[in-house]
Amino acid sequence: MSGYGEKFGRKKEIAISALFGCPTLKEAAAQSGISESTLRRWLHNEPFARRYREERARVLDSTIDLLRQKTAAAVETPDGIMRNPAESAIARVSAARTIIKLAFKGAEGQELGERITELEALAEGARMSIRSRTRKLEKSFRLMTVRKSLIVEFVPH
Repeated sequence: MSGYGEKFGRKKEIAISALFGCPTLKEAAAQSGISESTLRRWLHNEPFARRYREERARVLDSTIDLLRQKTAAAVETPDGIMRNPAESAIARVSAARTIIKLAFKGAEGQELGERITELEALAEGARMSIRSRTRKLEKSFRLMTVRKSLIVEFVPH
């Protein structure tokens, strides 16, 4: 069994890093010092695939965090152009249009998020209601089964 720091584990970590830095599997495999078929086999291996997905999610989270940090400056840029009388009218109108589009997209995204949250709450309520009804039906069925067995016991044959 390979553990952390052993050659096999290090090779897999190198392969995962190469997958992010290379445009093709062939190049990632070559950079990792393994064959392309080995890399493909590893990608179908659940522990390796899970580690790759985790790393991909971590990289994506970092990228999203960086984009969020840059958002204020990105909004200030068209705002500065829009407010600058030295800019051409076309540039100011284009900047204003960009700000309006972004505002609408942001509001739309927020509204969709709220609607999804509401739908998830409704779905959870429906699941709870179904569970409650199922328990009641199961209880009724058990009672009917008990009653049936009592009737069978006391009815003369």
